[in-house]
Amino acid sequence: MSFLVRLTFAIVAALSVVPVSAIEPDQICDFYAFTLDSDPAGTNVRAGPGINFPVLSVLPQAYGSLEFDGGFAPEFHVIGFSNGWFEIEAASVGLYGDAEQTTIFEGPGWISSRLASFYIEDLTLAAAPEAGATRDVDISGDNWQFDGPTLKAVHGCQGDFVDVTVANAAGDIARGWTNNICASQVTTCP
Repeated sequence: MSFLVRLTFAIVAALSVVPVSAIEPDQICDFYAFTLDSDPAGTNVRAGPGINFPVLSVLPQAYGSLEFDGGFAPEFHVIGFSNGWFEIEAASVGLYGDAEQTTIFEGPGWISSRLASFYIEDLTLAAAPEAGATRDVDISGDNWQFDGPTLKAVHGCQGDFVDVTVANAAGDIARGWTNNICASQVTTCP
């Protein structure tokens, strides 16, 4: 193959790796989450919001002593959302126990929102992503159990508000906005 043909292929390949950086203003996020991926190989961080984008990094499934505490998942800052994908930065491990905190991915990059989680500490969900919005979805009753709702899906975010679908052990489903979330895997958040 000639040098010119190889150079053309190299330029085309390089152009196809350009990450997506434009996020609509209503999809700018500001909260923390952790990986929830059952793949022992870890969670792919991609150059854009979709599986067709190249992998930039892989976050490990868990770290720490699996024998002692089951290990902990990497935690990260969510800064954007697009088509079911979180734009993330500052993925870290070593936040608990004796391990040293280490940033394992500076970012930005994208992971599927289905492979991430956080705990919801609200008793109600809001109708809109605003502090004064009506909070008419009650998730505090007996059917919602002591451990609270289970995150089923994320539909979007705006600042520190996240549009979620949650479920309880009885199979009840609720959807609404919350900004009282916690990424801590060992305790509640302040």
